[in-house]
Amino acid sequence: MNYQGKRSLSFFLLVAFLLLGIGIWGTVRLKERPGIGAALEKANGHLQVVRAAIDHTAAKSGVEAGDLLLTVDGNPVESSSDLNFYLDQKKIGESARLTLLRDGQKIDLIVPLEKKNSALFLLVNFLAGLFVWGVGVFVFLKSPRSQVTTIFLIGSLAFGLALFISWEGFPYGPEGLSFLLPSLQIIAYTLIPALFLHFSMIFPREEIPSRNKLLVHSMYLPGLVLILLMQIFYWRSISAGSLSLFQGYKTLFLYFRIYLVACVLLGLGALYQTYTGLEYVEDRRKIKWIFWGIAAGTFPFIFLHTLPQVLFGRGLVPEAVNYLFMLLIPVAFAFSILRYKAMDVDLVINRSLVYSLLAGCIVVVYLFVVELAGEIIHSLTGYQGSLFLILAGIAAALIFTPAKNRIKVFVDRTLYRVRYDYRKAIQKFIRQVNSAFTQEELLDLLFRKVEVLLVVNRALIFLREDESAEFKIVRWKGFSVEEIKEIQGEKDSFLRDLVQARSAQASFGSTAFREIPVLPENPILKEFDIKLSLPLMAKEELLGLLLMAKKESGVRYSVEDLELLSLMVQEEAQAMENIKMRKRVMAERLEREKLEELDKLKTKFLSNVSHDLRTPLTSIQLSVDNMLQGVYGKVSDASQKHLEMIKESTLHVSRMIDNLLTLSTSDAGQIVLNKERLPLNQVMEQAMGMTRLSAEKKGISLVKEQLDDMWVFADRHSLLQILLNLVDNSIKYTTSGGKISVSAKKVEDKKTVEISVADDGVGISPENLEKIFERFQKVTPVGRTPEKGLGIGLDIVKNLVHLHGGEIKVESPVADTGKGSKFSFTLPLT
Repeated sequence: MNYQGKRSLSFFLLVAFLLLGIGIWGTVRLKERPGIGAALEKANGHLQVVRAAIDHTAAKSGVEAGDLLLTVDGNPVESSSDLNFYLDQKKIGESARLTLLRDGQKIDLIVPLEKKNSALFLLVNFLAGLFVWGVGVFVFLKSPRSQVTTIFLIGSLAFGLALFISWEGFPYGPEGLSFLLPSLQIIAYTLIPALFLHFSMIFPREEIPSRNKLLVHSMYLPGLVLILLMQIFYWRSISAGSLSLFQGYKTLFLYFRIYLVACVLLGLGALYQTYTGLEYVEDRRKIKWIFWGIAAGTFPFIFLHTLPQVLFGRGLVPEAVNYLFMLLIPVAFAFSILRYKAMDVDLVINRSLVYSLLAGCIVVVYLFVVELAGEIIHSLTGYQGSLFLILAGIAAALIFTPAKNRIKVFVDRTLYRVRYDYRKAIQKFIRQVNSAFTQEELLDLLFRKVEVLLVVNRALIFLREDESAEFKIVRWKGFSVEEIKEIQGEKDSFLRDLVQARSAQASFGSTAFREIPVLPENPILKEFDIKLSLPLMAKEELLGLLLMAKKESGVRYSVEDLELLSLMVQEEAQAMENIKMRKRVMAERLEREKLEELDKLKTKFLSNVSHDLRTPLTSIQLSVDNMLQGVYGKVSDASQKHLEMIKESTLHVSRMIDNLLTLSTSDAGQIVLNKERLPLNQVMEQAMGMTRLSAEKKGISLVKEQLDDMWVFADRHSLLQILLNLVDNSIKYTTSGGKISVSAKKVEDKKTVEISVADDGVGISPENLEKIFERFQKVTPVGRTPEKGLGIGLDIVKNLVHLHGGEIKVESPVADTGKGSKFSFTLPLT
């Protein structure tokens, strides 16, 4: 629910609980209504006492049955409303002077006033109002964003408030607040007819047909006019103590009753019109609950109470009877709305039948045990105690659960046979689906169930192929091979609409209850009499379609049929997705294992090749060094030049072999650092000495800046390899006449040293600054010939720096120079 919806829900609930509090106050106020404790009826233009209970003040003061009431406190009285008008101005405990006519003689009696409403009346009145209030709130909470439930809530709150307060009466209580309850009672009572008519017009469509909008709005107008006039007449009669004005108020109340009858009849007519206009039985059931509930609830109120009061001045039945029947209205409303939105009324009836039959069986068993055990024990021992009652209670308790289960099965099989069989079928289907291992098994299972449970003429399944995403017919029933080829060839003409819908679709009239989207018009669907299309969906992905023709019985598909099919295709699609996922996981696992094996072979190969190459390479280097040193005799200038080229190449190949060995040991997780306290100057001089020949050959100046005496904690071989790779890279990308500088400095506030290799070469483009550290990535500037190498040097550098706990970064162009590159890495100081 969005923020606006939550605010609306909170507002209506706040109003509901506020009105509940006011209603409780109104019920408490009912205790204050005064009366004389005698029942009166209109006779011969006066009120006649028909009953005066001896324990009430009227009888104790001398009032007898048959007396005619002439005046109250000197004011003539002709009707019950006249009497109430004068008595309501007093409080309980005060007295009223009654003038009675008995046997032709006038008698004056002083009668103390007592409570008019009994505790039982107050309790019933409060429970009735609370029930109506609770039903309205409960239904609203089930669907707070529905216009139907909102109108129902407002009507229930108005009805409940009218029941709670019940008596407009004279205002008592705190100044100001004392005027609230009578006003609210008039407003709530008078709005009920229009709210009912409004509801009847919108249920179950959620909107008012355009031809009825004016009627609904116009029906609120008389109610608002009556509220205004009744408030004016009521408060003027109270403030002036005028009986004539109060009789005007009562006349308006009679007009209200006529208005009420008109709204109820119009509402029933609207519901009946909606009922007859609905095509589906399921939709008609929604209206039927309300229609019969209102008819049963309002019949006594209209024809036995309201109309007789309008015509004869008194109702034919007591108000309590009206209350009991009117409670059927909110019950009917609640069942219908919840059936329409959330509740299964058939399930309610089912459970009611189960527990009614269960209660009956237990009562019969209880009475039988009581009677039989009592007779046996009494005949044998003469005992007449309560032992057999205890035995009967134990027997009833023991049979409760088994009897309930047996009766439930009986009711299901007798009254809900289809639903009972389908429930068992779907449970069995789910178990079989969970035990299937292949897609073919699942498809065969689905077709067997459709054949056994629904017995259709024709059915087929389209499935989407993973490779091409095309739909292909994989199973069919009732079609020839030629027909399947024809459907497969024309699938593009009708599958597009079916696929886009992604919901169940049915041809018009093929379902008996539920209205679902209509199948698209297509010659192929008509030719083969396709009635239903159900999508196989898994995680919002369409896997396929189940198309079905009519049932062999010719009966339309019921709501149970559609529920069964929907559940089956849903379970089928989910199972297919699970099988595909298992296949993907297995394939990925095999691929991963294969790659891991290849990686191990590659690492082993690199290690073996590197070791195999190092032995002859070492011999070549040794021989070249001996020849250059004149061990084998004097070397000519031309030979020395060639020997130096050989030495340079062997050094380059040696460093490549070192990198390959490092790469293979790194991938195998076998690099072990022998860290020790090293003089940084010494290691840097060694690296520069090993690369100086290559730099001088290209005419590059290799410079080590003056350093303080610094010691680092590192692995000598790895540190040397890092420096050699960085200096070699700078030599490759620095042109003749360039400069490469190696420097180091302590990092402030850190126990580390930052070592840098900077050049003034071609530099690195911004898009390649991160890429250069990736394995086998060789970046060649535009217009240059690719340099020799494997593209693994910087990857090795990064890994070795990280193994030392340091970080590496690159800067290009170098600050303050505008050209070249600068690689910097950190190492811990000792």
